Amino acid sequence: MAHNPPAETPQDKLNSILASFGAQCKGEIGTILHVSYCDIVGERGMHLVLQGSKGVVTVLYAPTSIAEKPQRIADHRLHGELIPVQPQQGNLAIIGEQGEALEPFKQRLMQQVQWRI
Repeated sequence: MAHNPPAETPQDKLNSILASFGAQCKGEIGTILHVSYCDIVGERGMHLVLQGSKGVVTVLYAPTSIAEKPQRIADHRLHGELIPVQPQQGNLAIIGEQGEALEPFKQRLMQQVQWRI
């Protein structure tokens, strides 16, 4: 009987993608619905979708885009924050439905992801 290796879990896939950016996730960040590479303004980044209480929370990582300070973003349906990741390590954008509490997601990401190893 053939032995099939266990399927890659979302956490495994997240760590594989993060490793390509020199980062790792040390613990739980929430329920991962999707994680993949994506194109962000012509550069390879990461697209992460987590389960929120009001819907999904999207996290985008752009490794070479550098914001000097956090910036809030919003429209009539969505809100979020663009966050610099440690000095010169890129930006995270955390976006959710209006009314979604994004601070817990931000805190978990900043505490659990080590951006340079």
